[in-house]
Amino acid sequence: MGRVCETAVVKIDGHVVGALWSAPYQIAVGQYLQPGRNILEVDVTNLAANRVRDLDIRKVKWKYFYDANLASRHGGRGGLDASDWPLRDSGLLGAVTLRPVKKIASP
Repeated sequence: MGRVCETAVVKIDGHVVGALWSAPYQIAVGQYLQPGRNILEVDVTNLAANRVRDLDIRKVKWKYFYDANLASRHGGRGGLDASDWPLRDSGLLGAVTLRPVKKIASP
C-alpha cells in the first residue's frame, strides 16, 4: 500500500486478512484470492489528533476528564487545548497494488 495514516485492516471478499500498523504496510493475500473477481477492502483508522483539533477550534465540549494532570501548552493548568495543533496527514495516501510473489502455472 501507499502511505497509511495510521492503521489499516485488509479484507478480501469480506474475510479479514490482517491488520497493519507500521511500515512497510504489506500483507500476503494470496490464500484469500479466488478465481474470477475478488473484492479488496482497506479500512483505515486515523489518529484522533485532527478531530480533537477541530473540536477545540469549534469550542465543542468533548473533554470528560476532571482529575487529569494536564497542563496547557500555553502554561498553567487550563487543560488540554489542541486548537493550534498542526493538521496531520490522514487516510490511505498512495496506490494499493497487488504483486505476485511467485508465478502460478496456467491450467
